Amino acid sequence: MIISNIFNDVTGLSFAGHPVPTVQQRVDQVYDPVVTFDEVVATHYQVGLSIAHELRCTGLGGLSITKSAKAIEAKLISFKSC
Repeated sequence: MIISNIFNDVTGLSFAGHPVPTVQQRVDQVYDPVVTFDEVVATHYQVGLSIAHELRCTGLGGLSITKSAKAIEAKLISFKSC
């Protein structure tokens, strides 16, 4: 316990003279975007427009039309809430 307290005191003293970086400075240090956020959003939007209606998040295609998904859907429809 004493060793731990001494270590914490020494660590605290060694950093006492250093300025504490802001959150934005820390983000800038670790996050260097290769593609900008706006480009990602625009690209996702364009891809979404090019996908067939049944394959978008509609429940009309993909995994939502499998036999297993239909069984789950039937169970959920029969579930009574409130």
